[in-house]
Amino acid sequence: MRNNVSWLVCKVGCIECGIIEEPVLRIIGVYAAEEEAVTSARAEAHTIARRWGMTNPEEPYPVRAADVLGSRLGAGWMWTPADHEQVYAVQVPS
Repeated sequence: MRNNVSWLVCKVGCIECGIIEEPVLRIIGVYAAEEEAVTSARAEAHTIARRWGMTNPEEPYPVRAADVLGSRLGAGWMWTPADHEQVYAVQVPS
């Protein structure tokens, strides 16, 4: 039996200087499919890159995080379009 998962897309500001971008954590959306989540996250990364004049909104880094062996919960993608902000698309239970 397959576990039901969704994809959470969020933006995280710098922990050290969270006042740069409020709120420090912003949930962008929850999506049923990875493709939708990646499209949304990449669009947010482009917005951040334009705002700060940065150049890395396209290529995400893999995120490998799971508390349970064999689980992919928490795994997904991270974009770093600016020095102080990251965008994540990760699997969460639905």
